[in-house]
Amino acid sequence: MPELLTIRRWTLRPGADEAAVIHLVEDSILPAYRRCPGFVGLGLLRIEGSTSYFATTRCQSRDAFDEWAGPAGAPWREAYASTLEQWDALLAFEEGWETDVALESGLRATPFNVLKDGPAEEQS
Repeated sequence: MPELLTIRRWTLRPGADEAAVIHLVEDSILPAYRRCPGFVGLGLLRIEGSTSYFATTRCQSRDAFDEWAGPAGAPWREAYASTLEQWDALLAFEEGWETDVALESGLRATPFNVLKDGPAEEQS
């Protein structure tokens, strides 16, 4: 069964800043998702030139996601409610997608500096 990837686009609310979002993700959201059965990954991607972000989650399967989204996930969501309220105070939801992972390279994403006349060099 393929993994499920969710992608949600969010934008900073007036007066909110990225540092507060990063702090919330690192200190509260990541630990909460680590305790959630079926979730295998979480990401936050800044959209260049904007105050918007893609928040991604990866689940073991669509069934695992549906179980979490249903009644079985209610206790976890209740325990996580204050963190969700903090997130909603910082960011406004814009749009979202869910997709099954059809193929994955297995390559680890690494920042690169692509040179005009030569090979890409890894940045440190």
